[in-house]
Amino acid sequence: WIYVLERVRRGENRLLWILPATSLIWANMHGGFVAGLGFIGLYGIGEFLNRKSYKKYFLILIPTVLITLINPYGIKYWEYIINALAMQRNTIAEWMPTALFGPFEEWQWFKVTLILSLISIIFSLIKSGFKYKNLDKVKYLLLMVSLYMAMKHVKHQPFFAIIAGSFLYYDFYGILSIIRDYIVLKVGYIADKVLKRAAIIKDIIIYSFVIIFGSLIILGTPLKINMPEYKYPMGAVEFIRQNNISGNLLAPFHWGSYLAWSLYPQCLIAIDGRYEEVYPEEIDKLTVNFDYVLDENWYEFINKYHTDILLLDKRLDSYGAILRTKFWKKIYDDKISAVFIPINDKRNSFIIPAQRNSAEEKYNTAINFLDLGAKQ
Repeated sequence: WIYVLERVRRGENRLLWILPATSLIWANMHGGFVAGLGFIGLYGIGEFLNRKSYKKYFLILIPTVLITLINPYGIKYWEYIINALAMQRNTIAEWMPTALFGPFEEWQWFKVTLILSLISIIFSLIKSGFKYKNLDKVKYLLLMVSLYMAMKHVKHQPFFAIIAGSFLYYDFYGILSIIRDYIVLKVGYIADKVLKRAAIIKDIIIYSFVIIFGSLIILGTPLKINMPEYKYPMGAVEFIRQNNISGNLLAPFHWGSYLAWSLYPQCLIAIDGRYEEVYPEEIDKLTVNFDYVLDENWYEFINKYHTDILLLDKRLDSYGAILRTKFWKKIYDDKISAVFIPINDKRNSFIIPAQRNSAEEKYNTAINFLDLGAKQ
């Protein structure tokens, strides 16, 4: 969309039809389409501030919004979108604020991008003479809004990276050109033949930067998927499978999707990543309260909804709280997880799975996709 909108800024208005056409596809694939609508609005505001043609952006925004109503849910889809935008997600990592001043290794790629962006912005401001009329308002509006969103939510960091790469490229390139010219000026004895080809120095620097960092990423990515033990409760899942423990399972939100994939239909989980779409809001609140023992009503979910199995993250408050109750007994324990069943369950002998099987079978599922509708 940025590419299309930039072409439109150059006067290629015939490309505007692409926005509503692709909005139809985007809206039916992911709720993030509202970011695209925001882009159009920011372009309109920015061009208004630039005192250039701006009405076309607001005009095309109308059909781009209306066409999103063509979806299986009609206007109710927008009711969900509005509710989702206002929803609090304080316990979900990707919706937490970006911690800029924590250890450098946390979000280091974003911090490097931000540092290079700030240097490029300063260069751009110097180049414009710090005069308001010389500033591209669209550019700075998009940078400010995307940076604000990236700081507010980790999930939005890629938006800032894309916008910074799109709008600060020439500024960054300009800095490298100045460095190149300075080096050439200082090393005045370089042969004329080398001086004529000095322009390639900046290209070498840029492409070397891309190749080196790209290679580091590739080398740091294993060819075989290895799932760290601290990530998912693979051992606990294998324990539940091999001992044929079935029923309603309560587990932390961040494991829900993995457990739904791994244990359906043997176990039915309390909540997973589809919480916005398919679970009542009450379920989300009750499970969060249980996981983090937010108040004295932390046990309310179990009181209201029949629960056969607890698969708990030992790093959360619920683990210690359950140990202090007299209603559950622990039947499995590893570094990160523990499995509990009701104290009145008479089973005492269980198979303990080999850990290697857990890793090898991470992607196994008993879901029959052809027959899923019938089972539900």
